[in-house]
Amino acid sequence: MSWLDVFGREELKKESRQMEVIREEVQRKEEEQRAELARAPQTIAPTIDLARSVARRLKNELDRAVLGQDRLKTALIACLLTRTDMLVISPPGEAKTYTVAALAKAIEGCRFARKLGLPDLTRSAILGDPIIVEQRADPELLKLYGIDAPQGATATRILYDVLSGAVSANILLMDEVFKAPSVVLVSLFDIMDSRIVHVGRKAIPLKDLWLVVGATNPAEIEQRLDTNDPVFDPLFDRFAVRLQLPKTDLAKVADIVRWVFASRAHPRDFAARPVVRKEEVLAAMEAVARYHQHEGVVRATNLLRFFLDAVKKAGLERRVSPRKGVYLSLYLTGLEIAGVTSLIARLEYLEECIAATPEEKQKLGEALQERLGDLSQLTEVDKILAKVEEHLANNNFGLARDVLQKAFDKLREVESRFASKGLLDEVRDDIEFYRRKLSEYEERLRRLFDRGAVGALA
Repeated sequence: MSWLDVFGREELKKESRQMEVIREEVQRKEEEQRAELARAPQTIAPTIDLARSVARRLKNELDRAVLGQDRLKTALIACLLTRTDMLVISPPGEAKTYTVAALAKAIEGCRFARKLGLPDLTRSAILGDPIIVEQRADPELLKLYGIDAPQGATATRILYDVLSGAVSANILLMDEVFKAPSVVLVSLFDIMDSRIVHVGRKAIPLKDLWLVVGATNPAEIEQRLDTNDPVFDPLFDRFAVRLQLPKTDLAKVADIVRWVFASRAHPRDFAARPVVRKEEVLAAMEAVARYHQHEGVVRATNLLRFFLDAVKKAGLERRVSPRKGVYLSLYLTGLEIAGVTSLIARLEYLEECIAATPEEKQKLGEALQERLGDLSQLTEVDKILAKVEEHLANNNFGLARDVLQKAFDKLREVESRFASKGLLDEVRDDIEFYRRKLSEYEERLRRLFDRGAVGALA
């Protein structure tokens, strides 16, 4: 039996025709992107509109190049724009490397590097090829160490060719990061904090566009936590932003295989192409930093305070430090720029940055549910709308109108509760979704009544 018999010849022909239409649309968008790159000015003003445009173009290109993993793509863009390094925790084979590499390819002139955290990994893999330098010894310096050196003595020093090391890349993926030797991790984390490479007595600043993405698997995390490794906790918490990806469902895998066969394309054809210039990304990063300092920090702080109350209730204070709080506030602003505006969605991203084990995730989830009691009232709106639908099915239009009014009242009640807590902006998208839903029912009732006899409801 061939794979054609498995998937169905007629169905594949139909999907192939659909793929032709999709391919034509993709080609049209690629031509528009190339034209937009050509029209882009050499001097770019750092505005928040530019940042949103860069985020949107990067997300569209990643959606074209990578099937699935929407949360990973969004988190990567948010971290890129806020200069926040991140750790991705997922089983092998979930397209972590491919997605991070696709992000680098989508930025014109961006260099990508990947290092595998093997036990024999050395500092030179990160810092560059070692260079042995013979130079005249400094007698005064040696005296400080109790060494008497004759006049004219020489000393051997080991420097590093930074340009040949992973630190010279713009985006660095450290795969199986926690399997690397501690001396390598300490060097890497020091560079992540300072954005400076120390070579001898010189301090070399890194490129403005520099992002580190660590990758590991859940089994490695659980094993280290179970053994109470004293070194692991500090290293684990150096990644303020963490994202946990589940194993892809087999049905989803079958859909991906089916889509690839129907598209009649080689996997290489899905490779990402440059859609933004590096200068645009740098300008977008500057704009996001300004926005966060003046506007975004207020919203991020309000939501972070709300979240940290749940963290405290779950007994996970040890997972939060002032340094982590600063990076989480930046991450929240990046998520907003990347298009994540729902309160619940942003809290889910934050939840994964704190909870390290399934037990911790359960405790934090329960604490958040309790804190989100007001927002859960929105589900009551769904129950009320079910009654509206029931009355419409029975042609009880008057009763449907009265019940719909109760739904509007419930929505205003939830809105006022969050306004009193200073979190109205964070739930605005959730409330607007239900407001649109209610307006659709209102319009439906108006059409059912002769000449709009229902009247205004809200």
